[in-house]
Amino acid sequence: METKVQKQLIDYFSYFDEFHTAVKTSLKDCQNCAASINKLIKRCKNIKEAVVTGTPLDEFEGLQSKLSASILNLISEDVQEIRSKLEPDLTMDLLDSILNSMQKPPTASEAQKNAMRKQKEAMENRQKEERNMINRFRKRVEEKISNFIKDGKKPHLQFEPMEQMYRSIIRDVSEIAGLQVFSFGQEGIDRYSVVYLKDNGPSEDELTVRRAGGVWSEDKAAEMALAHFEKQKQAALELEEEKNRKRKRGQEELSGTFYKQKYAHLIGQEAAIDAAQKTNVNKSYGEVPSENKKDQRSIEQTMADIKAKKMKKAETEKRDADSSEQI
Repeated sequence: METKVQKQLIDYFSYFDEFHTAVKTSLKDCQNCAASINKLIKRCKNIKEAVVTGTPLDEFEGLQSKLSASILNLISEDVQEIRSKLEPDLTMDLLDSILNSMQKPPTASEAQKNAMRKQKEAMENRQKEERNMINRFRKRVEEKISNFIKDGKKPHLQFEPMEQMYRSIIRDVSEIAGLQVFSFGQEGIDRYSVVYLKDNGPSEDELTVRRAGGVWSEDKAAEMALAHFEKQKQAALELEEEKNRKRKRGQEELSGTFYKQKYAHLIGQEAAIDAAQKTNVNKSYGEVPSENKKDQRSIEQTMADIKAKKMKKAETEKRDADSSEQI
């Protein structure tokens, strides 16, 4: 009898221990599920704050829908985790009510998707067309410059006014070919590029005319050369007049100072020279004797030297004028 009762008691306590263990496990699962549900509820409350409307990010199309979709995916993962831990009949109503109360992210319509796709395709086509246009322009410039170098007779190669991007291509191709490039005109209005051979660059007259907004041509070059010739001719005349004035003044000095030539027939040539020498006073001024300060040349020799120097200067100027006229 006692053995049977003891066995029943042992079985009872064993069953109770198993039940207690199962209860503890269930309680722990309930606590974990409660924590997951609290986390889910908190995330559902904060989803309303995850908006970009009225912020600088609002201009990016589709960002709000992507953000909302990401949050919804995270919440769905939590819901699936809770569903796997709890029995469906106890939690289905709660989870369904939470999901139904959430505002679904706005989805782009098919028309919007097509419009965005067409806009992207149009942008890519424009970029491709611009690259092709730049490549075609560079090829045309290379052909023109190649023909210009082969010809060798044209003084320059002038391009029509264009934007800075295209002028930079002209400069790049010209520098690679070893040519000179100058740009003239106002930026954004009529600025253009001119290419010259390396050993035959523009003259100062051409640069002056082009920088002033003028047009350079053969007639303009002849006009500028004629103006330079007239200017040099006028300078030569003024120089000749100055020579004549100095020559006349020198003759007057000779006739007034050196009286020996005027009265040589009365007092003789030697007497005149002796008289002229007696008038010289040998004095020293400072540390240098006066003899060292005097010009030992005669007036005739001095005038001849001055005349030779001026004639040499006039010949040099005339030679420069002839070379400018040939250019």
